[in-house]
Amino acid sequence: MKMMAIGVALVAGAVIASEYLLNVDKTDTYAIMVETDKDLYTLNDSITVRIIVTEFEQKAIAFPTSQMADFCIYENGNKIYQWSDDRAFAQVFTHINLSKGLILFEGEVPAYTLGTGTFELRAWMEGFYEDDEYHNAVHAEPITIKIA
Repeated sequence: MKMMAIGVALVAGAVIASEYLLNVDKTDTYAIMVETDKDLYTLNDSITVRIIVTEFEQKAIAFPTSQMADFCIYENGNKIYQWSDDRAFAQVFTHINLSKGLILFEGEVPAYTLGTGTFELRAWMEGFYEDDEYHNAVHAEPITIKIA
């Protein structure tokens, strides 16, 4: 009986500890979103893309280059466009104060470069340093756009 009580106490302690660790991790997350100016475009339109911080405790961070965010456009699971593909970025640390509502990226893609169809837009904030600790890229929930 004593062994069973010890076992139950150990399991309960492990559950409480893991729940605590999960909650600690949740409070230290960085959330972003990607948005466009509309859902349906014609070939003559430009698609305005914004990558925005949606949930974040204000903190100073540094990106290892001048690139802070990026996005890709997919059609039927195949990548057909990546914003950074034809760009170069300064190899210098870029320091910013990250906070809710901050626009990390805003730019346009001419719709005619994609053609007509339904597309998935996937965006992310590049990996960064916070207090000398490196954090991997943070991805936004993908969105769908249509070009008719």
